[in-house]
Amino acid sequence: MRIVQLMPTIVPGDAVSNDALALCRLLRRWDANSRIYAERSLPGLPEGMVKDARQLPSLGEEDVLIYHMSIGSPVSLRIDELRCRKVMVYHNITPPRYFAPYSAEYTRACREGYAELERMREWFDYAIADSDFNRQGLRQAGYTCPIDVCPVLVPLEDYAAPADERTLKKYGDGRTNILFVGRVAPNKKQEDVIRAFACYQRRYDPTARLILAGSDGIGAYKKRLWDYTRALGVKNVKFTGHISFSQLLALYRTAHALLCMSEHEGFCVPLLESMVFSLPVVARNAAAVGETLGDAGILLEDGDPEKAAAALHRAVRDEALRRELREKEKRRLGELSGEAAEGRFCGLFAAFLAAPRPERKRRVVQMLPRLSRGDAVSGDALALRQVLRTFPVREDVWCYECPDPLLRAAVRCSETPPELRKEDVAVFHFAMGEKMAECFAALRCKKVLIYHSVTPPEFPAPYSAPMAAACRKGRAMAAGLAAKADRVFAVSEYDRRELLAMGVGQVEVLPLLLPLEEYDAPPRESTLRRYGDGRTNILFVGRVAPNKKFEDAVRAFACYRERFDPTARLILAGADDALPAYTNRLRAYIARLGGEGIELTGKVAFEELLALYRTAHVFLCMSEHEGFCVPLAEAMYFDVPIVARAAAAVPDTLGGSGVLLPDGDAERAAEAMDRLRRDGAYREEVLRGQRLRLRDFAWDRIFGQDRALFAEVLEGER
Repeated sequence: MRIVQLMPTIVPGDAVSNDALALCRLLRRWDANSRIYAERSLPGLPEGMVKDARQLPSLGEEDVLIYHMSIGSPVSLRIDELRCRKVMVYHNITPPRYFAPYSAEYTRACREGYAELERMREWFDYAIADSDFNRQGLRQAGYTCPIDVCPVLVPLEDYAAPADERTLKKYGDGRTNILFVGRVAPNKKQEDVIRAFACYQRRYDPTARLILAGSDGIGAYKKRLWDYTRALGVKNVKFTGHISFSQLLALYRTAHALLCMSEHEGFCVPLLESMVFSLPVVARNAAAVGETLGDAGILLEDGDPEKAAAALHRAVRDEALRRELREKEKRRLGELSGEAAEGRFCGLFAAFLAAPRPERKRRVVQMLPRLSRGDAVSGDALALRQVLRTFPVREDVWCYECPDPLLRAAVRCSETPPELRKEDVAVFHFAMGEKMAECFAALRCKKVLIYHSVTPPEFPAPYSAPMAAACRKGRAMAAGLAAKADRVFAVSEYDRRELLAMGVGQVEVLPLLLPLEEYDAPPRESTLRRYGDGRTNILFVGRVAPNKKFEDAVRAFACYRERFDPTARLILAGADDALPAYTNRLRAYIARLGGEGIELTGKVAFEELLALYRTAHVFLCMSEHEGFCVPLAEAMYFDVPIVARAAAAVPDTLGGSGVLLPDGDAERAAEAMDRLRRDGAYREEVLRGQRLRLRDFAWDRIFGQDRALFAEVLEGER
């Protein structure tokens, strides 16, 4: 049996790295050659313990992989297909909200970490959390495997090493030293430490010194801390930056109290380190801090600087309290470290090895070539994940391409298909994609086809022969794929009729799940101001494509503007790079009409889209081919009256609401828009119909329908 550890990064002095190194020594009781494999490592690590993650050996069913989770990393992608037993050691991930004001890079890394954590929830047979706080975090992320709590392994013998003499001399000068240990990071709330120290210095000890020991972390946050320190007028505040272990020992030995105001810690090793040196601790009772400290320190319920300063004064000057805390620290240290912690880990790990391996969960993998935000097919796949997670299965999404890093961390983005067995289920969202279609057809598992419609080739033919050929082939492939699927769904009644016309025998409608509550997010203020200027806004949302008949919308708007409202504006919102030849022709057509009041926005951010809907007066859709047309539902949600051509799936989606036009006649469309603007009673009548129709798309209703259908797919599992 081989036992290996895997982690993104291992560096000397880091708490997670130290835990992995300590575990490696213990694991050699079972596997004398146990190693740590890391994507990135720095010099100064024990020789023979760490190897490059690319050298991770092939592991069999009897082997064990232990993964240390504290941040997102591509190295985790290797875990999924391993056949060995898998254990996660969870050290927690800092919530991204702390980093958002200071670093896009750190914010993105933490968001990706949470997405990755959620994605891996069915990968592990067992998990160990540093604290109960971390254990609860895993449960909230959907982990159902057994989870036990075992504290971080801290090698106490290391703290008996000699301290740096220069640092001892510098800070052992008789002044009161208040210490905080931890990297400069917003979740650690160094500003609250500084504010509390300023109060302490002002009220109790004008010569006291604050030492903030830890690597500099985020520059923008450290600058804010320096500015804040100067603004408060507090003196004797020292930022050490990165320090050696011997320097850290000297700081602990010359400190009079440790002050921790952190809001988010998964364990907080400096609390244990303070106990080693009998250093009294004053700490905010947040996240895992209270759990780690127990009664061996003074816990604060909030960040109030006056209370913190008063507690510090007692911790420094009250000898009876200091003696009491020393005794409690000694007892707590015995519970969390040394032989107790090692014994707990060994007992838990031995029990895991002795337990029978749980049965493999059935896999349900959704397939689509490209996953992206704002795309209707992608949105449906992401929403269906929530349906599938209500079943006792292991669900995932497989795509070839995913430009969004946060989404990519939450799915399988790879050219290599997942391993699927006969009892598993593949769900293919088909709208195009010859290569993935061939892969789907060859699978030997249960297969479900969801048809999102393929644009008829006559629409792109004048602008792109390759695109027309792809559409022609896609429509031809649909019937063949359906014949090889165990269940065939279409996202609208129109799409169902399309498949039936192709000769597909049995097709059911699987309604699209629309997370409309996401549209309650704040819109972009600058866009609201720009379009909320009193002018009439006619809106259409959709990528620039020939089937959507942008030229008909432009012609109808030009007629409306000429006859009824010369200051009106047409906003055509959507990506315009799919068919450059069509986009160029559309721009030329707009220019021939004078181009007054017509805006082609290109791709817009989500918060911009929200502002466009909120400032729109009429939604105009002249499309000739839609498989569903999600923007119609979006317009209904924002209470924007709709004028639409009665083509393809548009009447199905509107369900008798809105104003339907029999054709693309510009005069008729202009008159319909004018009546909606001019006739308040008529507008309200149309909106009442749309509100009634919108109820049919309620999340709970569609969720129940989709779940019932997938319960049948999964052979009655509920």
